[in-house]
Amino acid sequence: MSTSPERPHFDGPEYVHGRDNDRLSTQLARVRGFMRGGEWQTLAEIADAIDDPITSISAQLRHLRKPRFGKWQVDRRQRGKSGALYEYRLRPPDPNAARPAKSKRRDFLDRQHQSEINYLKERNSELREKNALLEQENRRLRDALRAHGKQLRLI
Repeated sequence: MSTSPERPHFDGPEYVHGRDNDRLSTQLARVRGFMRGGEWQTLAEIADAIDDPITSISAQLRHLRKPRFGKWQVDRRQRGKSGALYEYRLRPPDPNAARPAKSKRRDFLDRQHQSEINYLKERNSELREKNALLEQENRRLRDALRAHGKQLRLI
């Protein structure tokens, strides 16, 4: 897995590739480059160091978590006792990480689909059994008709 994607893919309702891609790509590289040291930093400290707006830095840290931007580990913790200030730390992607955690909605849909699949399997099994019984009855009736036809010819 590449930790520095060559071609980040930004998106959003206001995103215009020709206008925004170079700016956002270099901004992402500045944030990643500054945070690569693994030290805890507040958004304001990052902003002072790389001269980018705090809101943009926050957005770039969110981007870095995404698979298409390298799936970096972005840790967050409170600084101080007030609980109003957070600091962030960037760590390389975890090569042993399992598949991404699913959302509750995705888990619900998976369970729902699995439930539907199980029902359909049971129903299919029931219908196969009924079909086998019907085929067996059909053979019995066919054999009875053949036997009856032979009896009629003999008379």
